Amino acid sequence: MPARQVFFIESLATANVSSATRTQVTALSFTNQASAAYFVGGSWSVRATELQNNVFAQLFYMETAATATVCDFMFAPVTASDVEGQFGFRRIITPTSVGTQNISFRLHVSANTKMSEVRNLRLWAIKATAADAYGTTETLHQIVNPTGWATACSATFTPATQGNYLVMGVGGLAIQQGGQKHRGARLLHQGTAGLSPAGYMGMYSAGGFTSPSSCFPIVDIVNFAAGSNTLEYQFGTSCALVSANVNWARIAALRADAFNAITIAASDVTASISAASFVTALTTSFAMKGGLKYGVLAASRGRNTNLLTASQSVFFVMDNVTAGETTIWGQGTAADAVWSWHPNALMVITTASQGQHEFKYQGRLSATGAGLDMAYQRIIVMQFDATAADATVPVGYFYYDHMHRSS
Repeated sequence: MPARQVFFIESLATANVSSATRTQVTALSFTNQASAAYFVGGSWSVRATELQNNVFAQLFYMETAATATVCDFMFAPVTASDVEGQFGFRRIITPTSVGTQNISFRLHVSANTKMSEVRNLRLWAIKATAADAYGTTETLHQIVNPTGWATACSATFTPATQGNYLVMGVGGLAIQQGGQKHRGARLLHQGTAGLSPAGYMGMYSAGGFTSPSSCFPIVDIVNFAAGSNTLEYQFGTSCALVSANVNWARIAALRADAFNAITIAASDVTASISAASFVTALTTSFAMKGGLKYGVLAASRGRNTNLLTASQSVFFVMDNVTAGETTIWGQGTAADAVWSWHPNALMVITTASQGQHEFKYQGRLSATGAGLDMAYQRIIVMQFDATAADATVPVGYFYYDHMHRSS
């Protein structure tokens, strides 16, 4: 039965950083297979404890012969209560010999007098297979006075047979000039914006920043036909007079049947929330086998629907414990609200305990009467380890648990 090698580390407690130079918060060390490809990445929730304070989060890959930036995001909050969930990854090729490789998470703020917080920090490395696809850009892409979407990176691959793929796309997007407007991302397949989740726009901070800013992730399980397939990660803005930058853009498609098992719960229905208590937008459960490694990749997006002074929070919850969060406040005018989607994405990798485990996306408001929309929830559970066939499955048969979704 198939299996994927995986390494992971987590640091869930709140860590404070008040330095204007990059400060390591935690690191993942793993022993590679020689000349092997790995998808390395992480997710975390970051907060600036005061206004006029930009927080910079970086994942950095280090080996004896080379270093590489995995992602480098900036968060400029509207209020000191804002919390941004961030997610990034890249593919690396390890050295020709076995050794210790390192993924470092670093944080710094705009001035030594400022403070930032990070929590629910998780780093991981997943071994790639020959059937996986990857596309990236290591250079800054810009659209000036745009009239549509522009491609930041793409991946072309040729499956030998039709099959499901775990698709991940992300980029660091910033408004370079044009004021406090929106930027966003979408995925294309064969040149058509037909993949779900649909593209979206978000607004995090005022314009004028030339460095990469907040991440815009999209994840799903997609069924691809045999033959040539091309995926594109695109970016754009909501206004023809606004310039936007994107950097650290990545797209990956991991062949699903190279996992031992993979399944998805998905909802494209917008959940409208107006309560100051937890409301569930999507829930699912999965039976896990004790001692085996599982990954949970989750994504959602939320937006404010009115200008009432209140915060809107999106939480991903595992077995009644918060695993990730995004908290936002109303920004701009009422017309801005329809564009202001704030993504939440995270990857949790764990050695499971035996039994049924519950996962859900929830939203809540700080005051009744405000409004929160949640949309395009995805909860993907993957089993990394190979196991012996269940007694009810005849010897020689292969059991593969997945949802079949056509693109």
